[in-house]
Amino acid sequence: MKFKALLITTSMMCVALPQAYAGKWFVKVDSPSGNDGKTWETAFNLADCITSLSSMAKGDDVYFAGGKYTYPALQASGNALVTGLKMQNNPVNLHGGYATNLTGTEVPEISYPSDTPTILDGDRNNNGIPDGGDVRNLIFVQTTNVKSEAAAAPQSVLIEGFTLQNAYYNGTKGTELGALNVDMTRTVTVRNCIFRNNKCENAGAAFSNSGSQTHFIDCIFEENTGKDAGIAVNQSKRGDADKYFKPSATLERCLVASNNAVGEGKVAGGSAIRVNAGSVYIINSTVTGNKGYKQGAIHINDATGLYIASSTISDNSEEYPANGSAIYATGTPSIRIINSYVLGMENDPDIAAISLAEMTTKVSDVLVSDGGNIFGKCDFFAAETGGEAFVDNFSNDVVIPGYDDYKSANTPYAIFGRSGLQDKGGFSKVLVPQVMAQYFKKNDFAGLFKTEYKCPVDVIDTVDQRNEERPEMISVGAYDQGAGSGVSDVMLQVETAIAKVGDGIYRLAQESTSIIVYDISGNVVWHGSGSEVNLSGKSRGIYLIRTDYTSFKVLR
Repeated sequence: MKFKALLITTSMMCVALPQAYAGKWFVKVDSPSGNDGKTWETAFNLADCITSLSSMAKGDDVYFAGGKYTYPALQASGNALVTGLKMQNNPVNLHGGYATNLTGTEVPEISYPSDTPTILDGDRNNNGIPDGGDVRNLIFVQTTNVKSEAAAAPQSVLIEGFTLQNAYYNGTKGTELGALNVDMTRTVTVRNCIFRNNKCENAGAAFSNSGSQTHFIDCIFEENTGKDAGIAVNQSKRGDADKYFKPSATLERCLVASNNAVGEGKVAGGSAIRVNAGSVYIINSTVTGNKGYKQGAIHINDATGLYIASSTISDNSEEYPANGSAIYATGTPSIRIINSYVLGMENDPDIAAISLAEMTTKVSDVLVSDGGNIFGKCDFFAAETGGEAFVDNFSNDVVIPGYDDYKSANTPYAIFGRSGLQDKGGFSKVLVPQVMAQYFKKNDFAGLFKTEYKCPVDVIDTVDQRNEERPEMISVGAYDQGAGSGVSDVMLQVETAIAKVGDGIYRLAQESTSIIVYDISGNVVWHGSGSEVNLSGKSRGIYLIRTDYTSFKVLR
């Protein structure tokens, strides 16, 4: 059977743990200049913290009290400050969200989102918008620019508990883009951070990665804007790809929403994510509401990788519809997807959810389904005809019969209705399907993200986007409806689409050419067609009814 394990074995997340001898430093919004930063009473202000970063020891921890931090116009040297918290060849860990009334060196455990959020604000000219008077990088990390040094002594950095907003950049250099810029560093872990209202005139408003390994956990990228591409995540090679590390970014339990590439710039596509080098891994995450110019949410180029597991990519749009609104790829990248929704535009169902251009091989050489996916419309174009010829072999080459659901009728409205993102707990909001959709036992998916997708960092594969444990029979997408809810709750969600009309007899609101019923162990116990399901001869228990258009969980 082609579908395999989803995600990876549960293990400790790869984070930068403070060393036993690591120093502690403290920062507060209203601290006077000249403090030594060694206690909350003598905390640095932001300007003094920026000046002191270069003299801190590797592995030190810097703790920020809550409040809005505005960057100074000048460095201590008197030169203009264009890069804020700069960790160059000197990695330290940054922690935000601490209460403003702490004393001494106390650093209690924090539950995020914090009651006292720490906001790093690039709006230096205080006009309320990111523009030419504002900071380019709010945080910059570069532990080395020499490959041999990075390989011999890889450094780790942890950044957690910040809102990064109002950064601005109008250039094109990959090592200068983004509110957070990570260059030649292994590994940077970013937890419980929000990237909001950052702007670029070209690519990479929120985050830019070149030659680094970055792991985002419970983060939000929203309402960032730019002209070109990669508005939330922009990934590029660092110089010669053979000479430097290829970059990777892993998004775990993240929300990427309402980011906009507003015009036709020099770089095409990818209103949310652009992969120009290396690989991007998306697990238990939602990508929705992002708007591009000619292509939608994710743009990947030749010889790159995109790996998606238990995620929801839906209703990303294009101002000038041309190519895949969810995923657009050129050349021969590697795309693998499992247990995920990949749907198109709500207001134009004729635009493909996935589009592969310049195809010189069969679709399955580029795109592989590992099962449990719900796909919208997909288009593929042959390179030898200038992209005009349609290659209609997706369902034959890629879709796994009985395990994937592929048809143009799979639209955002059909699956999620118009309720939009909902707060169901966890760090970020989720899209909630109107009906229960469960496919496989949780254990059937264990291991794939690490063993076959080759994810470079450890992720937790047994939870959903809310960090809720998934049940034994898991639902498609980032939000698992079975997690934390009983069968009665599920029945309320589907009562308008399926009705119980007798003891073990159910009637569908819509006829189906194929109806398959599974028991809780995943065994097929009944199949038929039409609008009636008869389980009257079956034992009491939970059953999954799968139709042409959706799936339901019922209690017999």
